[in-house]
Amino acid sequence: MLTLIPFVMIRGAHLPTLVVVGLTSFGSTTTATNLASTLLMERSFDVLAFHARGTGGRAAEQFVRNGQIHAMLDLTTTEVADEVVGGDFSAGPERLEAAGNAGIPQVILPGAIDMVNFGPPDTIPKRFAGRHFLRHTPTVTLMRTTEAENRLIADFVARKLTRATGPTGVVLPTRGFSAYDILGGPFFDEAADRAFIETLRSSLPPHVRVLELDAHINDPMVAKHSVELLSELIERQDNR
Repeated sequence: MLTLIPFVMIRGAHLPTLVVVGLTSFGSTTTATNLASTLLMERSFDVLAFHARGTGGRAAEQFVRNGQIHAMLDLTTTEVADEVVGGDFSAGPERLEAAGNAGIPQVILPGAIDMVNFGPPDTIPKRFAGRHFLRHTPTVTLMRTTEAENRLIADFVARKLTRATGPTGVVLPTRGFSAYDILGGPFFDEAADRAFIETLRSSLPPHVRVLELDAHINDPMVAKHSVELLSELIERQDNR
């Protein structure tokens, strides 16, 4: 059930009986987010889903700050790629800060960080000429991120999670980060994905749980393990 609840400040306190989980989604991570939503609701969590196209990420952060979200399954962090590289769907430099500042449980995945989002081809900045593009729709053009960009994206994520005050975990699917980033797909780039994974793993402090899975982000096992990890972190927070 998708539910809004009254304003509740939970930092430093037990979680409420009704736990609302924020879940970020995108077209190319829909399979994962749909299953994750189902699994969360089977565990009696309420789910608020946010479309990660800039406004969605900003809304999720604001809901956390307002106390309307008690845990985050941030499965789709593509907005960070847009912020770091210069795309149209950035949620701003504060993305990934609210949950850590509030001290709520969170699990982060690299959903769709293999792409930067632009409008029609004639709107793409000239500095990106010659890059690997994909026409997603008549109004949306996707650009594949490089190894160097993925390292910068990982640095951004690591800085935010290092400062988190609540239970934090990361799930890293090694076989691709979106429906396009899959073996045989137009954005599959194992070296670029590995650059993100290795940079993030080496940059995170010991208190951040890291789970690396030999699977694609849309494989059922990724949603399953992500929900299990978040549930463990929620239980840890509630037992403090």
